[in-house]
Amino acid sequence: MIDVDDGHEDKVRTFLTALEGIPDHDRVLSLLADDVRYHVSAWKEAVVGPTAVRAELERQASIFSDFHADIVNAVASDRLVITERVDSFKIAGKPITLHWLGVFEFDADDKISGIRDYYDMQELESQLS
Repeated sequence: MIDVDDGHEDKVRTFLTALEGIPDHDRVLSLLADDVRYHVSAWKEAVVGPTAVRAELERQASIFSDFHADIVNAVASDRLVITERVDSFKIAGKPITLHWLGVFEFDADDKISGIRDYYDMQELESQLS
């Protein structure tokens, strides 16, 4: 196994931290490739490009507040970071906690080129009911 210290895990942590509190979308976008593909839910169609990602993040910010990601585990290779997390946020003032897996891919310029999020919709629905 090759020990990789390319800073990608730090970039993912910066990405997640920039979404906490009052989201810093400019900071998030500075980490993204021009052709980034963001699957809000891994099984759904991706939003493509920084403009579309910004629009999606702004849409999310209108629904969610007080986002915080607790990284339980992170695994990194030369072009991939996978995070196992417990994410917390509020929807209409109601606290939500979800187990979350995020897959972040990096391009040759060390920019995030792909994001896929995995979570259990039943876990979310049970807390909203």
